[in-house]
Amino acid sequence: MKNWDDARIFLAIARQGTSRAAARQLGLNQSTVSRRVAQLEADAGVALFERRPSGLKLTEAGHETLALAQQVEETFALFDRKVGGRDVKLSGSIRLSLPDLGVSMVAPILAEFGARYPEIELEVIVENGYVSLTHRHADVVLRLGQRADEHLVGRRIGRAAVAVYASPEYMATVADPSDLSSMEWVRWEEPFRRIPPEVWFDTHTPSARVRAQINTSLAQLELIASGAGVAFQLCFLGDADPRLVRIAQPADFGLSIWLLTHEDLRATARIRAFMELVGDGLQALRARIEGTGGVEPRAQR
Repeated sequence: MKNWDDARIFLAIARQGTSRAAARQLGLNQSTVSRRVAQLEADAGVALFERRPSGLKLTEAGHETLALAQQVEETFALFDRKVGGRDVKLSGSIRLSLPDLGVSMVAPILAEFGARYPEIELEVIVENGYVSLTHRHADVVLRLGQRADEHLVGRRIGRAAVAVYASPEYMATVADPSDLSSMEWVRWEEPFRRIPPEVWFDTHTPSARVRAQINTSLAQLELIASGAGVAFQLCFLGDADPRLVRIAQPADFGLSIWLLTHEDLRATARIRAFMELVGDGLQALRARIEGTGGVEPRAQR
């Protein structure tokens, strides 16, 4: 590999499994990514990936290259964090990663931040998968999870309440609104099946009919609002949508909303300002995040 960009593209494909997904993560054209990989393999004189219908799989040489590329990545990331962490100016850029379910939550707060700090440019990455701050895929992450990684610092905003929601029109077709197993569900697709609500579904309603599988919360919300069935949603989103009703009390899956940055960046002026303003803004929404707005479940009316 002749430069860091080569390693970056190689790592993205190795992790994402397809050139299309890697291009989306890197903000490049798919053709550019495919061309760069082909050139890497030509320079190396060996195939790094095995082309399959399902995507790209590392060859033996690819696995050896992966270990070296990860070392290069860690070196550059460490340099970036240490040097960037000394920045004392309220200018520059901040890369924020958040899942799609957090967009409506944080958008007004980001607008306020931009008005207060016009010389700081925000780069917002909507990503439902895991994003590494250690490797500088982002500077700050808004994350839904059970705990924070040990090397990250920041704030726990509050417990993320989750409940089952549906449209009133769909509920009018349900014979027993208290029997969740008799309803039609919209679930997360396979890669997300380890999240607590999905585990609950497999344990408590394995015989329920699945109408659709999907990979974003907002698309899931639109489906159930259109009458496709029921689904777990954050109370912050479900309660705010007039097209939906809660049909069960919020469940405690041990999930929280976290605003986090890497410990090496906490002294950076722009990161410190961002964590303070956005953290305070999210804290003001805590009652809505925790689902304590007094919404009554449809099934109990």
